[in-house]
Amino acid sequence: MAEILEIDLKNQSTGDLHPSIVRDVDLVKDVLSWYTDWFPEMYDLSGNRIYEDSHWKVPELWEYSVRETNDKVLVIENDGKIQGYTILKVSEYIGVDGNPCSYVKFLASAPWNRKKQKEVERLYCNTGKMLLAACIVVGYWTIKNTALELESLPNAEKFYRKCGMLPTGRQKNGMLQYRLDGKASILFFEKVKTFIRPRRV
Repeated sequence: MAEILEIDLKNQSTGDLHPSIVRDVDLVKDVLSWYTDWFPEMYDLSGNRIYEDSHWKVPELWEYSVRETNDKVLVIENDGKIQGYTILKVSEYIGVDGNPCSYVKFLASAPWNRKKQKEVERLYCNTGKMLLAACIVVGYWTIKNTALELESLPNAEKFYRKCGMLPTGRQKNGMLQYRLDGKASILFFEKVKTFIRPRRV
C-alpha cells in the first residue's frame, strides 16, 4: 500500500485545513470501511438511493481494478476514514485529440463530503478537487501527460465545468464525456497546488 501524496482537506464549517493522505487502496481495510462508513449513508430509511452513484458496487470495482495493470485505485484517508476515492486508467488510453491521456473511470467523495439535501454542512468541501489533482499528478508521473477525460453523472457536470473541464460531445452509457486538456489541467493545478505535496518519507 503506497502512500502517494499528502493533501489538505478543508473543513466546511471552520475553514481549517486537515492534512490527509492519498494512497493506494487497501482491499482488506478499505472494503470494510466502505461497508461500515459509506454504505449506510448511500440509502434512505426506505431503501431508496440518495445519490446517483448509490448503486455502484464499489468493493467489486476496486477488486477488479486492482487486478487491472493499467488501473490505479487511489483513496483519500483522513480521521481513519476514506474521504473519497478515484479509479484512474493511467496507460493505454487515447484521448479525443489522438494522444495518450489519463482516464478517470470513477471519482466519488464520501457521502458526508457532498452537498446534502437536508440542512447539514459537508465535513470537507474540497475532496473532489483534491482527487482530480491527484489524478493529474499520477498521470504526469506515469505518462508525462496531465490531460484527463471522464464521463460525468448528470449532477456532477457543474462540478467538472467549474474545474475547467469541457464536454467533448461524446457520450457513454448515457453520460456526457468531459475533458481537462493539458493547458487547462495546469491552470486547475495552479489553483489547488498549495493543498497538495509529495508524501514525506
